[in-house]
This record gives sequence, C-alpha cells and structure tokens, in this order.
Amino acid sequence: MDPDLPIRRRFRYQLPVTLMLMQATDTPPVTLEDLPPGRPARILAIEGPRDLRHRLLGLGLHPGGTITVLQRQSRGLVVATGATRVALDTRMARSLRVEAAS
Repeated sequence: MDPDLPIRRRFRYQLPVTLMLMQATDTPPVTLEDLPPGRPARILAIEGPRDLRHRLLGLGLHPGGTITVLQRQSRGLVVATGATRVALDTRMARSLRVEAAS
C-alpha cells in the first residue's frame, strides 16, 4: 500500500464501528427498539455503518444523551431527546444501545 496516497484512497471500504460510552452500571444494554414507551434511557452506543452513525449524531442522538420513546409505529418509533422529537425507522432504532435511566 502506497503511504503517499490520501487516507480516503488507501481505506476505500469502511467497516462498521461502534461509538460507545462506558457503562456505569451492571444492567445490560438493550436496543432502543426494546425500550417501553415513556421510559427515559441513556444512550450507551451507536452501532452500524458510518453513514448511519453520522445521521443519528446529526439528529442530536449521541452517547451519553437521554432519550425517551414517545410512540411506536408499525415501521419505527417517535422519540424525544431534549425538546426535539425525531421519527426513527427500525434500522436506526436497532443501532442505538441504551440503558434505562433511574
């Protein structure tokens, strides 16, 4: 591999990476899809391909943030983070690892 090539050219294929926050408790993380409506949770990790992670971060969903499922729909969820409400499809909901807030 030529070290003079820009990094983008050398690493053409991106592998899925996890953005993760260290857990402070022993409760196992669950996906956002498993969280019951109305129960606040803390985002521990964002898993999946780079474009999905960037999309979720752009929506204000980041590790350490608090999120609440407001509504379940047939193809996704409506969630709240702070004063923002966001609709997520099941793919996005499965990529968020959360723990129930106490």
